[in-house]
Amino acid sequence: MDRFDNGGGGARGPASERIRETVTHEATEEFTLPDYLPEIRKILSCAAEALPENKYVDGPQVESSGIVVYSVLYLGDGPELCSAPLQSEYSVKVPVRGGTEGVGARDAGVTTVCDSVVCRATGPRTLTVTTKLVTSVLATGRERAEPDVTAVSGGETADPTPADLMSMEYLRRDVRCSTARFYGTTGDVSGEFTVPVRSGEEEISAPAVVSCTGAAHATEVAAAGNGLTVKGEVRVRALMSGSDGEYYSIDSSAPFEERIDPGGDFSPAGDLGGAAFTRLASLSVGDAGGGRFTWTAEFDVDGEIWETCDGETVCDAYSVKYADEAVTADVDTVRFLCGIGATFSAGSSVPAGQSRGKTVISSAGRVTGCRADVRDDGTVIFTGNCTVTAILAGDGAASAEEVSFPVKYERSAPAQSREAGASVSHDVRCAMKVISSAARLDGDRLSADAEIAIEASAAVRERIRTVSGVTLKKDEPVKTDGNVIRLYYPDEGETRWDIAKRYRVSPDSVSGENPAVVS
Repeated sequence: MDRFDNGGGGARGPASERIRETVTHEATEEFTLPDYLPEIRKILSCAAEALPENKYVDGPQVESSGIVVYSVLYLGDGPELCSAPLQSEYSVKVPVRGGTEGVGARDAGVTTVCDSVVCRATGPRTLTVTTKLVTSVLATGRERAEPDVTAVSGGETADPTPADLMSMEYLRRDVRCSTARFYGTTGDVSGEFTVPVRSGEEEISAPAVVSCTGAAHATEVAAAGNGLTVKGEVRVRALMSGSDGEYYSIDSSAPFEERIDPGGDFSPAGDLGGAAFTRLASLSVGDAGGGRFTWTAEFDVDGEIWETCDGETVCDAYSVKYADEAVTADVDTVRFLCGIGATFSAGSSVPAGQSRGKTVISSAGRVTGCRADVRDDGTVIFTGNCTVTAILAGDGAASAEEVSFPVKYERSAPAQSREAGASVSHDVRCAMKVISSAARLDGDRLSADAEIAIEASAAVRERIRTVSGVTLKKDEPVKTDGNVIRLYYPDEGETRWDIAKRYRVSPDSVSGENPAVVS
């Protein structure tokens, strides 16, 4: 049987196996600026976002490829600030322990994030950008409910007869488990911003866009029909300049709502839930005149659609007719807890080393090292490191100053019951991104604040022991004493199943009284 079975319906299998593999890799690219851009005097900042485009399941690995989009802000050969939009390709192979047999494109989710970026000028018109990328592969699937039964006789293996199968007794355990499938969609939104008029002026003289960056994030994800409805927001920040040499940072935003519809290839029979992960794919700006500018953003939404069903697993098995040998295996039962979309704010300050005669004209932030841990009470704790880069300008010069600080956010997840002694752990897929930032000079210190969005899906994983196969030894039939009634005094903790297996009878033949009657 295939390792993964996501066909829908609770009867297809009780337990889920969860694959999570992560690979860290680098993408390095050398760029030459086009002639219409000024030469580089000093690089101020570089933002990067990975856009996965393709994924393939190939033998024991999952392959993913895409592009990394960069926005480089630099000081040109004059006093002006300049921006260079660049992009490079990347490709990564993620080995999967145990292989990918039975894993289809819809069964595996691939996420790639830029954990850090380093940009260096190697000449007046050349630069090198190195990005550390983290690619994660996630997959879940149902195991088959019944163990394989084989028969051995005279040194040969044969399929068991119907009578042999009827002699089997199974101890079953109820489980509630989830499987995930992965779908996506794209969308676009538009908005506008207006350059503010200063006191005593009618409008900014010849405003121009130096750079425009943005971020998309999900605010609400709900199961609807066979798919998901995703609500979110795109936030945009434009760095503007006027012919008077002044710079202005202007923010704009627009909400969006998209539906992820799997279509006819997905027919869930259980309860649905889900999570969404968004990213900005492109951003364009147009001059509408009179200090007004319009923008259009295209974004991608990756959806996890989780189906949760009731099922069962076989904890023990034996034959009342033959001696047998059971094969057991550890299986992870995975249950979806919740999708998380939240925002929170954090900030800090540092000594301002190059602030004399300058003002903060813009800022941008990023979060690296994102991780999620779950306490015993179900609280999900998100942590990471945020860096806000503030652009300071004045007296014909500009510089970039960084404010770094740890960030932490807590969110409660639904409580989960567990059996005594069960091995339980949690798995959280998460992304943290800065959706807006602000920086200011407070005397000799530079203060920065960031609003951070979290997109996450949380699941609980319980490892259980299950019977994967039973071999009937047909040359060793079970010895019986004929039709007898036996009184048995069970030891403390012994169950009807233990007694029935000891005497190779059906559990229905054992009374629940003390002493037990075995017939």
